[in-house]
Amino acid sequence: MIKLKTLLGSLILLTLLSGCAEGWLYKNPRFVVAWYIDDYVDLNKQQQQMLNEQLNALQLWHQNQELPLYIDHLSELETWSQQGIQSSDVIQHGQRFNQHWHRFVERIAPKLYALGLSLSPQQHAELFANINAKYQEREAEYLEQTQQQRQEENYDKIVEQAQKWMGELNSQQLEEIERLQSQLRPTQHAWMTFRKQRTQALEKLLQQAYSSENQQQFIQLMIYDESKLSPQLQADLAFNRTQWQQSITAVIQAAKPEQRQHLKEQFAIWRERFEDWVS
Repeated sequence: MIKLKTLLGSLILLTLLSGCAEGWLYKNPRFVVAWYIDDYVDLNKQQQQMLNEQLNALQLWHQNQELPLYIDHLSELETWSQQGIQSSDVIQHGQRFNQHWHRFVERIAPKLYALGLSLSPQQHAELFANINAKYQEREAEYLEQTQQQRQEENYDKIVEQAQKWMGELNSQQLEEIERLQSQLRPTQHAWMTFRKQRTQALEKLLQQAYSSENQQQFIQLMIYDESKLSPQLQADLAFNRTQWQQSITAVIQAAKPEQRQHLKEQFAIWRERFEDWVS
């Protein structure tokens, strides 16, 4: 369940930032959720039936209620991409991305909580053993690299994604991304610590009997409340967010007409896909 945020965050229009998942993932949140749950714990027949019923309802809600909101947002982004870009615009759209994510989590989290409470002690142990094993694997991969290697890898990823959305970058844009990468504060290790703590909190909640208070705590853990982070991590994230906002603004402001047109076309492609899925 912890892994859901990474994938489902992308599911909710964050494709605009990642650009790396296949389109059918955004059309089929039902399949995605089932796939990732199955990756961590084996469900029995009754639990699988419960999950299928919940995900059928999720699929219908997502298609009827959420996709139209994404279509409207993308239409605005098509217009925005051709206008004067300000940091305040980047902030506003970022906040709307978060709202998309929060609505999705608020919809699905109570269902995941109920499913989690239905797990047997053996399934419970299997779920969190698999989650912790995945965290250990990621931490080992992180520790294998030097900070310079991490920065270089991150730079390459940023450039790759920017070029998917805007086409070939010019020297000014590449310099801005290099500046961004040099300024970002490392937060990976602090995030690892936080995720471990969150996993422990979720594990404890699923060992207790149902209560509305516990369910609400589960939802808040799934959404991710930044106020629960350490003061240092909060400060680092705020600093990095400002750097990202400035760099996104600078890169788009430095775009040539053909790059802006390419960006508009990419937004239009996703809008048209969502329109097809709604119809």
